[in-house]
Amino acid sequence: MKKVIHIAEDMAFTGGGVASAIRELANNCTFPDLQHEIVTTTPEKSLIPGIHVPVVSLKTSLIGGQWKYPLNWRGIFQGGALNRNSVVHIHGIWKAPQFLAAQYFSRQKIPTILSPHNMLGDWFWRGFFKKWKKTVYWGLVKGKFNRVNVLHALSQQEKVKLNPFFPGKKIEVIPNGIQLEEMDEDVFLQEKIPGKNYLLFLGRLHPVKGIERIIESYSQIKKENRMPLKIAGPAPSIRYHSFLKELVKKFGVENEIEFLGPIYGLEKWNLLKKAWALCAPSYSEGISMSVLEALGCGVPVISTPNCGIDDLEKGGGILVSGNSSDLRAAIEGTISWTKEKRAARARQARIYAKKNYSWETLKTKYQQFYSEVSGEK
Repeated sequence: MKKVIHIAEDMAFTGGGVASAIRELANNCTFPDLQHEIVTTTPEKSLIPGIHVPVVSLKTSLIGGQWKYPLNWRGIFQGGALNRNSVVHIHGIWKAPQFLAAQYFSRQKIPTILSPHNMLGDWFWRGFFKKWKKTVYWGLVKGKFNRVNVLHALSQQEKVKLNPFFPGKKIEVIPNGIQLEEMDEDVFLQEKIPGKNYLLFLGRLHPVKGIERIIESYSQIKKENRMPLKIAGPAPSIRYHSFLKELVKKFGVENEIEFLGPIYGLEKWNLLKKAWALCAPSYSEGISMSVLEALGCGVPVISTPNCGIDDLEKGGGILVSGNSSDLRAAIEGTISWTKEKRAARARQARIYAKKNYSWETLKTKYQQFYSEVSGEK
């Protein structure tokens, strides 16, 4: 039996789309001859709900805590992979577990895959200090990451961004997947009645998600033409969370915008089911899990070309540049849809998601990918 060992420093409640994507991959790409295990520095009590595969939680050193340096990592790596016919799948770039795994398993000739999850995207190099710090760090670690067998990109956009960092390296493109069987199609495709629904943002409250864009654009719509806006997701930064709340007050829309905090499981699906549309004007994404989940729920999406889905409009969605006027026009136009037009876009979104991002479609692609990396035909 082959085992895929996933290395991820953050599998917490607040881990956002990366943690969700790893969980979905591990849960849904299991075959009789292919099993999964996750190695992470997240304590067991803080793990994202719904993981159905074994998880090994590494304790981290107090020294170098920001780097999440794991204690006894060598013993865990040996026990988790070297005694089995395994593939190591490394998720992320910037923390110690990924660096150590890339270094260790390449030396041991264990097949390795690196999924950066857009952590080398343009947005994450903004700002002088951030760019300087990451440039220095990348210069120190790039040799280790270049030893992996193959890179995994979530979209063609991400593949293009990765090429300069890994010249000549093979890059396989397979998107994140979603589990449509968890979703009740009849509910998702129900007709939505204007005035009794809401717009939704779903995801981490992080500057890269462009939440301030939504608030500003929403505030520019005439009050009588607005629909309630709900913002749901964990807030890793208290400072940014406070900034968003102050922005809501500044624009005078505190009675129409509601912050819900983090939601999971059935509560999340029920929130998505009832949404009129999802707003996700991100500055940079590998591929957005919340966008995929909304499409799977039959919820049209307003997003930017940076969400990782170039043909979003084929799924009933709207792509905008991200500037305030374009986003305002898209939100206002979406609110004005008739229930018939909304229902048609819902069906379009569901069909598109099933064809392109369901595990029914992607499961075999990942199975073949792991087999090829391990050297099997």
